[in-house]
Amino acid sequence: MSHWAIARPRAALAAWLAAIAILAGLGLNVEDRLTQSIFVLPGSETERAIEISRDEFGESVFVPVLLEGPPADVERQGQALVRRLGETPDTQVLSPWDRAPSADALRPRPGAAMVVAAINRPYEEIFDSTAEEMRALVDEVVAEPVKASVTGMPLIGNAIKRETYDSAREAELIAVPVLLVVLLLVFRAPIAAAIPGAIGLATLLAGAGVIWVLAGFVRVDPLAISLASMMGLALGVDYSLLIVTRFRDEVAMGAAPRTAASTAMATAGRTVGFAGAAVAVAMVVGMAVVPGDILVSAAVGVLTATAIALASAFVAIPALLALAGAHLDRL
Repeated sequence: MSHWAIARPRAALAAWLAAIAILAGLGLNVEDRLTQSIFVLPGSETERAIEISRDEFGESVFVPVLLEGPPADVERQGQALVRRLGETPDTQVLSPWDRAPSADALRPRPGAAMVVAAINRPYEEIFDSTAEEMRALVDEVVAEPVKASVTGMPLIGNAIKRETYDSAREAELIAVPVLLVVLLLVFRAPIAAAIPGAIGLATLLAGAGVIWVLAGFVRVDPLAISLASMMGLALGVDYSLLIVTRFRDEVAMGAAPRTAASTAMATAGRTVGFAGAAVAVAMVVGMAVVPGDILVSAAVGVLTATAIALASAFVAIPALLALAGAHLDRL
């Protein structure tokens, strides 16, 4: 790959840029494909208990709604909410207005009432749409002076998903400019500093696209996006630094640019290949030893970043070095 990239740098760079652009475009909608992981370890007692519960009662998730306000308004709006929830398909409702011994436990204090909706649908459907529909229904029925607090694992999970994704994007906006300044201080040459920065940024952008594709086949938690961003930026820059530094050393010793690029790839490039393989093997072994949605998502994020960083190191970096040549240290 590297020999081809050095021999035909423009073609290699064009192919790499096209691939990055396509993946970055796919990654724009990656948030829609992410799913909140279920925190269950395969083979554990918790998993067996959940399976028994599903066999006996079917899949269900609880969405509690706490109503607070003047007692008369809570009574009126609470009963209206129970009627509306009762009309929702596949939903059972527990409330203080039930004729059951446990109903009193749903009145924690005067002016407060707890309504619990048990939704009997597949987890994926509940996490993806039903929980938000439930929140919208509550907002439609309950009004001032009554305050409604809607909770439950689906809503908490979706909030964590959004926060994780937004935090990753905010971190990138901070990290990339800081990284470029640090690289400029390290290399003291804009072109030399731009190569690791560009590779790191490209790895970061393309990672979301690869995860978008993989999320069509396996459950992928938002954790994968955070790890792909962090590791993509780190590995992309790290691998570039090794190769670019070796290239500069070879040029300083009098080697022609393309010869220097070949030597850099045969030496530092081998180091990069070994490092990437070590990360990949560690992730695969980790998934085999401790299976589960969370670790699979973590491994997907790290493996994605590693694969893109390696592909960039073997194609884009030698092509860029061959094109930059002696101009790498200009300015």
